[in-house]
Amino acid sequence: DLSSNGITGTFANSPTWTTGVFGNGINFGIDSTQRVALTAVTAANSLSQITVQTWIKTNDTSIDNSIVSKYNSATSPISWILATNQNSYGAGIVSFYNGAPSASWANGKTPIHDGRWHFITVTNDGSTTRFYIDGALDNSVAHAAVGNNTEPVYIGGNPYWASSIGGVIDEVKIFNYARTQAEIEAEYRRGVSRTHE
Repeated sequence: DLSSNGITGTFANSPTWTTGVFGNGINFGIDSTQRVALTAVTAANSLSQITVQTWIKTNDTSIDNSIVSKYNSATSPISWILATNQNSYGAGIVSFYNGAPSASWANGKTPIHDGRWHFITVTNDGSTTRFYIDGALDNSVAHAAVGNNTEPVYIGGNPYWASSIGGVIDEVKIFNYARTQAEIEAEYRRGVSRTHE
């Protein structure tokens, strides 16, 4: 963690370091149980709004691929899941689950499985989930606020829904508010100026 929060991640089932969009990223196998657990993200335990964003490079076309989630077991309420191709909605389409009590999925429109770096951002302001691909609004869906729990945040798979997306994940960030499109576009443009592509 390069932020001032000092969050430490624990690797499980051997994801590997590789070249990221900036510096190093983490490579996950397709449909694997590989994951990184962030156990001390207590600020994410009780949210009324959220932004989840990451850079990702993938050509994975399989279904139900977890990117980042706050979800551990069937006995713990799901807080939220950022994934692709949920229930075969569409290969490479970004999906977001808002957890209990609403417990429903929303989906983007544009596939990201072209093997190139993409900047993925999902926001939920308590009533709407918005999907942004490379700084541009991709879809907007009426969607209730996320659920809350005290589980870790997982990058890649998680202990209950083990299917990680196959590819490289880098620069994961979580905010306790819904970022604006202007903020998202600005971060994307800063990122593009530093990428390896």
